[in-house]
Amino acid sequence: MGSARGKFTAEYKQNAVELVSNDGVTIAGVAENLGIAPQTLGNWVKKWRESLPEPDEAEPLNESERRELLRLRAERNDQEKRIQQQDMELRFAKKCAAWLAKTEQ
Repeated sequence: MGSARGKFTAEYKQNAVELVSNDGVTIAGVAENLGIAPQTLGNWVKKWRESLPEPDEAEPLNESERRELLRLRAERNDQEKRIQQQDMELRFAKKCAAWLAKTEQ
């Protein structure tokens, strides 16, 4: 009995994977639209993800990327400090409200 497997070009596979990776469409959705098995497309996506460089193998940051990273880290630190301050103020306000409620009884 012959195989019912389809032959797909590398370009076809790449375009299908790009639909998943770039457009945020699910593997099942793309597979259904293309009329292929979700497992087949899943294998293509898995192979593509495995071909991506590991973070340690990636190119080092250039100067503008490094400045942006430092800016974002400083911004995150500022936000964390504001959140801690607001949390402390909220705890204090709750204690004050509890104390006032207790003294009014």
